[in-house]
Amino acid sequence: MAKGIFKTTSSSGIAVDGLNDTIKGLRDLEQGKEVRKALRGLHKEISKEVQTAARTQALKQSVNGKSVPKKTQGAKGFVGGGTDRVAFLDIRKTNKFVRSLEFGREYQYVNFFNRKQGNSLNMDKNFQGVMFPAKELKRRVYKKWIGNQWKSTGVFPEGVKVHGYVAEPTIAKAVPGITEDYSDRMFDTVKQAIKGNK
Repeated sequence: MAKGIFKTTSSSGIAVDGLNDTIKGLRDLEQGKEVRKALRGLHKEISKEVQTAARTQALKQSVNGKSVPKKTQGAKGFVGGGTDRVAFLDIRKTNKFVRSLEFGREYQYVNFFNRKQGNSLNMDKNFQGVMFPAKELKRRVYKKWIGNQWKSTGVFPEGVKVHGYVAEPTIAKAVPGITEDYSDRMFDTVKQAIKGNK
């Protein structure tokens, strides 16, 4: 049986110590397939709880007292999922706004002209501003960029102060509560799966 829950090191997942051994043991069980399916459902349920918390946290994000742009769209990029072995919170690559919430911004868009001004100056119709290094600007609209650490290692290295602004803190906060009743939820899930498929 699973021994305990822990947050996987510097990544957006929650793992259960000893669960792999439990899953292997299900291969010899007649209802093993049904139990694994039920565990997958349990982990998806847990991940959706974390997803809700992450999206709520994302919608609260602000810099210098002002709301971060596009946070409503970005919050939708935190998506929970699960397998029979793990619950996880995905940061969707297809959502371009979610990365700004999780990692901040290195460059910030600065408007030079509105479309009418640009046309009067014979500028390209799509040219209205430029991307400028955020650290050079007096007013940030996104949090400080921390994505370089993630890109170079695939995860945030041990010892760094900030492990993402939304997903990582949300998962770390959720783990104690999940740990508290996971064994009971898992036991009930397995029991119901076996009972329902006799």
